[in-house]
Amino acid sequence: MSFTPEDIRPAALEEGKAREIQRDMDWLLERRADFVAVKCPACGGAGQPAFTKSGFSFEECPSCRTVFMSPRATAQIMGEFYGRSTNYEYWDKHVFPASRDVRKNRVFKPRVDRILALSAERGIETGVAIDVGASVGIFCETLRDAGRFRRVVALEPNFAQASTCRRLGLETLETDFFELDTFDEPLNLITAFEVIEHLFSAVEFLARCHRLLAPNGMVAVTCPNQLGFDIQTLGTDSLSFDVEHVNMFNPAALTRLFEENGFSVLECTTPGAMDASIVRDAAVAGQLSLDGQPFLREVLLSQWERLGPPFQAFLRDNGLSSHMWLVAIKR
Repeated sequence: MSFTPEDIRPAALEEGKAREIQRDMDWLLERRADFVAVKCPACGGAGQPAFTKSGFSFEECPSCRTVFMSPRATAQIMGEFYGRSTNYEYWDKHVFPASRDVRKNRVFKPRVDRILALSAERGIETGVAIDVGASVGIFCETLRDAGRFRRVVALEPNFAQASTCRRLGLETLETDFFELDTFDEPLNLITAFEVIEHLFSAVEFLARCHRLLAPNGMVAVTCPNQLGFDIQTLGTDSLSFDVEHVNMFNPAALTRLFEENGFSVLECTTPGAMDASIVRDAAVAGQLSLDGQPFLREVLLSQWERLGPPFQAFLRDNGLSSHMWLVAIKR
C-alpha cells in the first residue's frame, strides 16, 4: 500500500520540527566531550572514518558496511536525551496527530497482520507482547484491537509520548528498556520499530530481548537500510543520517547481528514505499541535481506517473529500499 513522505510527515510542520531538532542537537553537542569511541555495532570490527555531519563523526565498517557514529553519546546520556527530547514532544503534539490515520492503516496494520500470520505459521503463543519505544502507541493500539494477544504493553521512556499511550488506555511502562531487568511473565513478542538504530549497544539490546522472551519467542524490528536507494543517492544529505541514528545497518549486517546473538532470522526484507518519492522531492526542490543522470531523470521526473510505482516496487522486492524489516525467533 503506497504513500508519500507528505502523508506521514506533513511539509507544513517541517519548520517547527527542524527547530526542535536543532534544540536537541545543541543539547547533545554540549555533552560531546563525554562521548566515547565504539567498534562496529554489527560485527565488532574496527571502523574507518566516513564523514562528519552537524559536528558528529561517522565511521564505516569495511567488513559488513555498517555506518555508525563514533565517538557517540554514552548510554546514560542517550537515556537522558530521549527522556527530555523536545523534538519527540513536538512529534507527539503535531506530527503524529496529523498523520495518525495513514500511519495506523498503511504502516502499522500491515505489521500487525504480518506478525499474526508468522505467529500462526510458527506456532508462537500470542500471550504477552511488548513494544519497545512505543512512541504514541499506534502499533500497540492496533495489536490490542486485533484481539489475538492476551496482553499488550507499551514501553516508552519519553514523558509526552508515554502520556499519550496512557490516554489510549494502553498498559504503559515509562522507562528505558535497559532498566527492564525482569518482567512479571515471559514475553512472547518484542517489537522495536525505528529503535535499534538509536541504541548505544545493539548487542546488549538483543541480549536483553533473549533473556525476557519465552522459548520460541519472537522479535520484530524495523530500521533504516543504509544501502537503500534514497540514502545512497542523497548521501550525507539524507535525513536518515542524523544525530539520533548512530547505527546504520544493512540487510546482511543486521541478519548477522541477530544470528550471532541467539536468534534465528525468519525474514529480512526492505518493504519501503517512499524511496523514489524522497529522491524525486529532493530533485524537484532543487536539493539534488540529476544532471548527468538521464535514467533517474526519466524515472523520477519525465515518466514519474508511469515508472515511479514499478521502480519503487523493484527497490522493495530486491532489498534496495532504505526501510528494513526483520523478524527473528529466540534460538
